Amino acid sequence: MGKGVDQVLALLKGISADTKSTAKATAKMAKIERQITELQKQVAEAAKAPKRVKKPRKLSEMNLYVKDQIKSGKSFSEAIQAWKSFKESKAAPSTEPIGSTETPTP
Repeated sequence: MGKGVDQVLALLKGISADTKSTAKATAKMAKIERQITELQKQVAEAAKAPKRVKKPRKLSEMNLYVKDQIKSGKSFSEAIQAWKSFKESKAAPSTEPIGSTETPTP
């Protein structure tokens, strides 16, 4: 009979340990559920926030020039060479002095 009581006590100890670990696991699950709920609220708030609309970017002068050159039948490398020569001619100093204060004599 003493052996049976020892076995019952051992079983009760095991059940008690299982109950404690189950309670801890349940507490952890409740904490995780609260965190999930909080995250869902944050996601919902973020979804309601107005989104910034990006303005479409404008093409640069070079892009427009090269695009026109390619449409006219040139290859890309030819269009780039044309752009370089166009840019050089645009940057070259003009033959007339800018802001000249001399008045021409008739």
